[in-house]
Amino acid sequence: MNEGKAILATLTDRAEVFRRVRRGTGYETERIYHELPCALSRNYQGGRPRLTGEMEGVAESAFFLMLYLPPKTMLLAGDRAEVLREGVRYAGICSAAMQYPSYAVASMEIQEVTPL
Repeated sequence: MNEGKAILATLTDRAEVFRRVRRGTGYETERIYHELPCALSRNYQGGRPRLTGEMEGVAESAFFLMLYLPPKTMLLAGDRAEVLREGVRYAGICSAAMQYPSYAVASMEIQEVTPL
């Protein structure tokens, strides 16, 4: 199995990705990917909720995860994604995808987590 196939085998989550597009004088939301293979991953710096204040016991509601994607997946800054992972739906806003030979990756600000 080559590197690309090995990476694709780890993309066990699925995403719906939406983009605001100009239509006439306004904007509409358009689905640009349906059941896109992907993988959410915590990075070591921004993958966990932080406290909103030094003495507060409430964690902020938004946090960042990395979204690994098949190569040549084109996400633009501001695209919205809903990722299904192990019975949980993660919804949020994506950065532009960085392209590499065997995968693409974007940062995703998670704004809602819903068990299914």
